[in-house]
Amino acid sequence: MLEMFPTELVAGNESNVTSPTDILDYTVADEVLSVDFSINGKTKGVVLGIKTSDKIYNHTKASCDRLRGAEILNIQTVELDGYNFLMQGIKQRNGAIEYAISFVAAKNTSDNNYTIQTNWYVNEYIKFNDVYNFQVWSTNPSDTKKLVKDILDNLNGYLPVNQTEILKIPKTFATKISRINSNLIIDFKSVKEGLNTEISMIEIYSETTDKLEHRYNPINTKLKQTLTIDIKDGYEYEGLIKVGDEIQDAFYHADGNWGLDYDTKYTEVQEYIVSNNFDREYNNDEYAINRNVKIKAVSEYDYLGIYKSLLPGNLSADYSAYKYLSFTAKGGGGLIELGLIKSSIEEWKEQYRVMIDLSEEEQTYYIPFEKFTSVGTSNKITADDLTTVLFTFLAVEAKTNDLDLSISNVKFTKTAALDITTETINEFDNKLITYPNPTLGNVNIILFSNTNTKAIISLFDITGKEIYSSPTTLTTGKNEIEINAKVNPGILFLKVRSNETNYGTTKIIFR
Repeated sequence: MLEMFPTELVAGNESNVTSPTDILDYTVADEVLSVDFSINGKTKGVVLGIKTSDKIYNHTKASCDRLRGAEILNIQTVELDGYNFLMQGIKQRNGAIEYAISFVAAKNTSDNNYTIQTNWYVNEYIKFNDVYNFQVWSTNPSDTKKLVKDILDNLNGYLPVNQTEILKIPKTFATKISRINSNLIIDFKSVKEGLNTEISMIEIYSETTDKLEHRYNPINTKLKQTLTIDIKDGYEYEGLIKVGDEIQDAFYHADGNWGLDYDTKYTEVQEYIVSNNFDREYNNDEYAINRNVKIKAVSEYDYLGIYKSLLPGNLSADYSAYKYLSFTAKGGGGLIELGLIKSSIEEWKEQYRVMIDLSEEEQTYYIPFEKFTSVGTSNKITADDLTTVLFTFLAVEAKTNDLDLSISNVKFTKTAALDITTETINEFDNKLITYPNPTLGNVNIILFSNTNTKAIISLFDITGKEIYSSPTTLTTGKNEIEINAKVNPGILFLKVRSNETNYGTTKIIFR
């Protein structure tokens, strides 16, 4: 009985990277091993092994890549060392084509052999005590076949490998699933025309509701066809494709999700609702960011982040055709920091941000991309690889501990419908902000400087004695600094100063 994945089961010595790979976070695996094959730093092939117990890992390479915008070009049968497999050609969003084989090698505790299973619809696989789920892909079909043959050789080196299932190619399957505004677009391929086919879906309206919608769409197949479904402002879709009573394919699609980021030690969320606007109008010159958010929270001098992934899986995309981030807000009554998150920026503090002064009354805002700045560069933002829009409430900046905010009709636009863009944007000059307060030792400092300079961060006790000092380098504009001061509990005063400027002093309670 195998207790873990021996490397010999997965591949030979060509590997230069061994690390866990990206899998859907709600799927439980006992063990995961990923081996990448690279040439000159470019990945040419991957073998992913996932061990499960008494169940099948039901997310294949093809099903996960469809969620991330890939297209299944074809499904074909291949025979390797007397065993039958299905191989898929998959075209990724960037145009790269990969060739994938997914299969399972499994055994019960009392078995003296492995059993191979490799059919398309994995939910029909037979369950075993020990299940080794393999996903193999490369940029060349012959390389994919070689990797699978290596695994078979290594498996047979431990125990005999049997295959008893009858290989089945799906009669109809979804090649690509995408979303444009309010439409979910499903492309199909079928082995023949005229098959009476049923597409059924369960829809979840939003991230914070249990309300479900059941959808049923019968079609009469063509060799290639497209089904367009009006889903309006919905969120998540799980579908089955049946010919007769037999399931041929299962697919999953979701919009990029809304979520919260906060520290429960300092912030209490009293209400959080992601709601739908089923009457929303979609214009061709706008990129709509679906669903609305309402939140009530109390923050003890800390932050609360409200984020929206633009695409499923936090994928990046090019939005440089647009010029503004627009949204309607009500009840803010203070400062909100907006962030446009780029996948190419590794340092979180260097992401592009801007401070907005929100009105208590409902108002629509148009924030030019050019107003977003980064502490890491003086260059204007290039919105060619955005992943996320971020709304951050900082209690200390807003001068209130209470947040009662609604955000709706978020979108990227090419033009501003109203001239209310720059007047809401806050410009700071040599201002010092710290949080959380009280703190257990970690202090976040936001400092707006009008020059590039070197400065000193100091902590003083109530007698004026300096008990902590640390140098820092400030750049023109917004600076974010974090210190971890190991000091005794009590009241201390934090001061930041340079040779040219005294940025101010603030009182902090250390617990």
